[in-house]
Amino acid sequence: MDAVIRREKLIEKSKVREVFTPFSPVHKSELLSGREAEILSVISSINTPGQHALIYGNRGIGKSSLANVIAEIAKDALNYSVYIKKCSTDDSFMSIISEVLEKVVIDVRCAESVQEHSETSGAKIGVALFGLNIGSNKKKTERISHDMQFSSPSWTAKALKDKRSLLIIDEADVLNGEHEKLKLAEFIKHLSDYESLLKVLVVGISSTGRDLICNHRSVERCVHEVSLQPIGVMALKSIVEKGADKLGLFFDNDVIDDIVDVSGGYPHFVHLIALKCAEEAIFEGVKQVVSADLNKALISAAKVSEGSLKRSYEEAIKKNTENSKKVLLAASLCHPKGFLVSELVEMVNEAIDPALGKSTITSCLSRWIKNSELNVIVKIERGHYRFSDPRFMSYVKMISGFTYDKGSVVADILKHEFSKRYVSDH
Repeated sequence: MDAVIRREKLIEKSKVREVFTPFSPVHKSELLSGREAEILSVISSINTPGQHALIYGNRGIGKSSLANVIAEIAKDALNYSVYIKKCSTDDSFMSIISEVLEKVVIDVRCAESVQEHSETSGAKIGVALFGLNIGSNKKKTERISHDMQFSSPSWTAKALKDKRSLLIIDEADVLNGEHEKLKLAEFIKHLSDYESLLKVLVVGISSTGRDLICNHRSVERCVHEVSLQPIGVMALKSIVEKGADKLGLFFDNDVIDDIVDVSGGYPHFVHLIALKCAEEAIFEGVKQVVSADLNKALISAAKVSEGSLKRSYEEAIKKNTENSKKVLLAASLCHPKGFLVSELVEMVNEAIDPALGKSTITSCLSRWIKNSELNVIVKIERGHYRFSDPRFMSYVKMISGFTYDKGSVVADILKHEFSKRYVSDH
């Protein structure tokens, strides 16, 4: 127990978990790598009259980090007031825009207001000498509901159009019901028509931007969609190198290359593996991160990975465990967009186990495809398959401890050959 406590104290003192942040988004532009083009694109959009922006992509690709950096730039360099709303399943259109409304002195917590006015009945007799006024005054109370106004996209757009602000709606994919998404889309449309000073940036998990704005055709013309893809090798290396510099550490080039390869282009995994490597070096009291540190780091990283990835893997290898592990690893070494059965067989036999027969390989594949609840590998078309969650490829490599060796060289050569089928897609 003493060793555990000592380790944690050393790691906490180093502030390594403030440098490599796999479990929380990046907040500072200096720590974000490889997204310069996307930042420029979004900033340009929100600075263009009538235009708004939308960022979408897979889980773990860096959407919230990008949104945070855009918020920083909009506030510090462009003088926008910035509001960030993290959505939950309980949120509605009204709850999303409530903070901005409150900033323009509209209390959305007040569901209704009370107005009183007088009604006079009876006779009035005006006598100059005595000033008599005979009659009765009655006060009438009228309750006015504001729910209808606050939940109206057109009303809220008009109320907020002159406020120079950026409203970032993060995790918009979790909003329940198409009705609330439709209201959000209509709100953006009205803001665009007004050429509003208030700009909206919608962020969420999706394969297409349309899903986040309820396929509202009229909104598409005024929303600039940015699809986040895995970032390039140099930017991924930069994450490790910048972090290492801050910590006074040095990562061997081979270690950096392996981290980048395992990550599959996902910043989350670069941060995660680099963090575990750095923690190991800090505990050992060394400045250089070597392959031995990486091997330990991959095991540690796999242990703290998302629960859904771990559960899916354990379920996938329950039957015929050792062979299932080999086939999953081979699949993770293929192209991210998918693989043919023939490619999977070749990858297994050339890079992992020459003795594993085709029937065993296809049996594993068939078992995973038929188990719809497992949802590890999906069939794209006849004979063409891919992982349902691209992050699973990185997890399989981590749990397998797959780093640079003869097998990885062969795998890279085969992957390059397989990728030629996708050249036309780029």
